[in-house]
Amino acid sequence: MIVTLRSLFVASILLASNVAAADRIKVAVVPGVAVNLDAARVDALSQDLAEGLSSALDVDAVGGLEVRRQLPADGVAPDCATNPSCTADVAKRTGAQQLLFVVMVDSGAGGAVQVDTTWVEPATGHSASRPPIDLTSTIDSDAKSKFEAAATRLLPDAPVKKKAGEGTTMIMQPAMRTEARTGTHQRSTRYPLLEQEREDLAIEEIVTGAGVFVEVDCDLLGRAGEQHS
Repeated sequence: MIVTLRSLFVASILLASNVAAADRIKVAVVPGVAVNLDAARVDALSQDLAEGLSSALDVDAVGGLEVRRQLPADGVAPDCATNPSCTADVAKRTGAQQLLFVVMVDSGAGGAVQVDTTWVEPATGHSASRPPIDLTSTIDSDAKSKFEAAATRLLPDAPVKKKAGEGTTMIMQPAMRTEARTGTHQRSTRYPLLEQEREDLAIEEIVTGAGVFVEVDCDLLGRAGEQHS
């Protein structure tokens, strides 16, 4: 019976995770115009941007070489972000609901890079320019952390990812005991396991982050042993 309850507990967690994953928005970081930067560096920074978004927000962000391989061989047109047919094609190729087009410019001043982004939601036709992000160089070791810090400005409507334990409360209060309502000599030999392992187990599990509420509150094995004593 304990295994059954544990299975229920684990199943509820997996269900919550699957529901959350199914509802998570997929965002593709799409490389656009690049000035004084090669494709490899653009892909590396795009990957850092995607990872920064995924770290800060509850979204499925993809970027870098993974996205480039899904685009036309010649890349996307410079005006793709403002062309509905082009954005729809990119969304279909990447399987993303939202697109983040990036323009990267190496200013030449000590290798500093400015990253400009345009957010597009092809299904609705909505789009918006986002604040630029400045990197100290093309090999900025803090690029990912800077992108993560800017995540809410790039995708202001996306849910912020909760930290471990935040927004989730789990309470398990097991109390297993043998009740001596009858003397040892009066215990039924037909149900020794019931008499020996009489359990009162209350499990209350609340997963608020995924919007799932499961409550189990029962006297395991009931009074079956007594009824057959």
